[in-house]
Amino acid sequence: MLHGVGGHTTGQDAPREAKPPSHAIPFGSDSTGNTARDARRDRVMLWITIVAVVAGILIRCVNPFLYDIRFGHDPGWHVGYLIQLLNLHPCPYYVAPYYYLICLLHGVAALPLYLASAIERATCLSIGVGLANLDLYVWYLLGLWYLALAIEMSQRQRLAWLAICAVLPVVHRSLNMVRPENLMLPLAMWIIIIGLSWARELGEQGLSFRSYRLWLLSFACALFLTQKVTGASLLLGLWLMLLFSHRADLRTRFRHLFVLSVLVIAFTALLGGAHRVTSGKWFFKHHAEKEVEYAHKAPLSFVTEIDPVRMWKEPLRNAQRYSMPGILTVDLFGDYWRYGISHYKRAIPREQEVLRARVGLVATWMFVGLGLLGLVRTLFWVVKGRGGIRNAAAYQLTLLIPVILAYAIIAYTAMFLQFDPHKGNLAKWEYLIWCLPFIAMSVSASVEKGLPRQLAGIAATLFVAILIAGVVQSTLIF
Repeated sequence: MLHGVGGHTTGQDAPREAKPPSHAIPFGSDSTGNTARDARRDRVMLWITIVAVVAGILIRCVNPFLYDIRFGHDPGWHVGYLIQLLNLHPCPYYVAPYYYLICLLHGVAALPLYLASAIERATCLSIGVGLANLDLYVWYLLGLWYLALAIEMSQRQRLAWLAICAVLPVVHRSLNMVRPENLMLPLAMWIIIIGLSWARELGEQGLSFRSYRLWLLSFACALFLTQKVTGASLLLGLWLMLLFSHRADLRTRFRHLFVLSVLVIAFTALLGGAHRVTSGKWFFKHHAEKEVEYAHKAPLSFVTEIDPVRMWKEPLRNAQRYSMPGILTVDLFGDYWRYGISHYKRAIPREQEVLRARVGLVATWMFVGLGLLGLVRTLFWVVKGRGGIRNAAAYQLTLLIPVILAYAIIAYTAMFLQFDPHKGNLAKWEYLIWCLPFIAMSVSASVEKGLPRQLAGIAATLFVAILIAGVVQSTLIF
C-alpha cells in the first residue's frame, strides 16, 4: 500500500535525507556514496535544470515568430475552429472548444493592434496561440514540479525530470501548433496533483461533499475526457493511485471512488451534451471514420514491429508507415511527419533532413537506454526500497499504466476502426503528448543516487547529451 499521501505531508525531502546511509540497497538507496560528491552533483543538476528550463521558455518565446500556425496538423480544422469561434459560430468538430477559447482569450492582447489595422487577423490569431501555448507551457512546468513533490521524488530526480521534460522536442512541436492536446498536457499533471491532494484529505477528514478538491477534480477529469477520448486512460491510472494512496479500509476506498466516478460521469454528460447541442458532434466520434482513405484496418504487425536498421536507413516520412513503434521512435527527437524542424514548407536538402533525423534517432536511443535503466531501478526500489523512495517508485510505475492504455487505444483504433495504410498517421506523439512526462520519469530515475561511480558518470553524460539534443531538435532557427 502507498502511504506517501495519506501518511504524512508530501514533497518534503528532509526526513528522508536525514536518515543514516544504508548500503543494503546500493542500486537504489538515495543516501549512499560520498556525501560531498553527492552534494556537488546535486548543485550541478540544479544548474542544468535552470539552464534547461530557461532554454525551454526561450524556445517558446522564439518559435511562434518562426512558425506559421496555418501549416500545422490539420489546419483546416484547428485554425478553422478558431475562426469559427471568433465569428461566434459553432464548429462542427468532435473536439470540445476549451483549448481554442483559451487561444482566443489570449488573443485579446493583440486586439487593439488589429482594430487599429496595424496587424491582420491571421497575425492576431497567431499572437493569441503563441501566448496561450506559452502560458500552458508555464503551467506544465509548474505541474511537473508540484507533481514531483506530491509523489515524493527525491530532489535530484525531480530536478532531472523537470529538465528533461522542459526540452522534449515533441512538446515544443505541439506547442508551435494549434492542437487541443496542448491543454491536456498541463491538465494531466494537475489532475494527478489534485487527486493526490484529495486522497490526503480523505485520509485526514473523510469524505465530504463540501470539499472543493472533490468538485474540482471531478470537473477537471470530465474536461480532460471530453477534450480527447484517449484521456480515459489517465483517469484509470488516477483511480488506481487513489485506490492505494490512503489508509482507509478497502470498502471505504471503493465508496470514495464510486462517488468520484458518479461526479465525473455527470460532468462529462453535461460538457459532452453541451458540445453535442452546439456543434452537432459527440466528443468520441472522429470525422475520419467517414473518409475513404481510413476505411482500412491495420495488421497486428503495425503495433508490434520494431526494425532499428530500417529506422536508421529510412528515417523520413512514410518510410515507417508499417510500424507504429518505428514512427514514434523516429519522431520522438526528430520530425517524422515534417511539421516541425523539417517542415515540408521549408526548402531543406534531403541530406540535411536525413542527418537531423539520425541525430534525433541517436537521442531517442539514449533516451530509451536511460529509461530502461531507470525502470529497472524503479522496480528495484519498489521491491527493496523503503519509505519515501519506495512510495515515489510505486507512484511512477502506476503512472506508466495510462501510457500503456493510451497506446492500446490508438492500436485498437488502427486495428479495428480506421487506418490509412499509405501513412499510418494514427501514430503521432501529439496524440499522446501528455504521456511523455510519465515516460520521462524513468529517464530521470537513471541519474538518481546509488549507481556505481563509472555507471553514474555514463548515465550523467548521456542525460546531458539528451538535453542538448532536445534543445537543438526543438529550435526552428537551426
